[in-house]
Amino acid sequence: MAWLGAGVLVLAAAGAWQFLRPAPDDGSFVRGNGRIEATEVDVAAKAPGRVDAILVNEGDFVTRDDVIARMDVKSLQAQLAQARAEVANAHSARETARAQVAQRQADVTMAEAVLVQGRAEYDVARRTAARSQALLNDRATSAQKADDDAARARTAEASIHVAEARIVAARAGVRAAEAQVQQAEAAIR
Repeated sequence: MAWLGAGVLVLAAAGAWQFLRPAPDDGSFVRGNGRIEATEVDVAAKAPGRVDAILVNEGDFVTRDDVIARMDVKSLQAQLAQARAEVANAHSARETARAQVAQRQADVTMAEAVLVQGRAEYDVARRTAARSQALLNDRATSAQKADDDAARARTAEASIHVAEARIVAARAGVRAAEAQVQQAEAAIR
């Protein structure tokens, strides 16, 4: 029986040696001592957003400019569409403001024409009132006629002041419209 135990022990030792012995060198493995150092690189997207797909696995070899992930761009596309709409609105606002400038300049021209007309009417009314006063002094006309002519002269003079005020207001409107043009152009930039 001692022989049987010794035989089992020899077979067990041979099996353990067969299992634990180093594999024969067939050239596919390299043996040696050393240290492996990986180059780790932090990766970030240029724009914030959600990652739609990761195209590489951990440990994959990548080179510069390789696409490693795809972003969900739906929100970015919506923002782009909104920005384009805002630019179109700004262009429209600029054109509207330019039209306002032209309208205000036309208002200035019209107010200046009204002023010229008012001055001419005042000149005629003033001379008529002066003649009526001279005729009243000579008792050649009625006091009512002289009073009416003097009132027309005062009204014509007041219309000059109104026309001058309208010119000032129209010029202020031009400046305001020009400021709107500048504001619209700034929004485009």
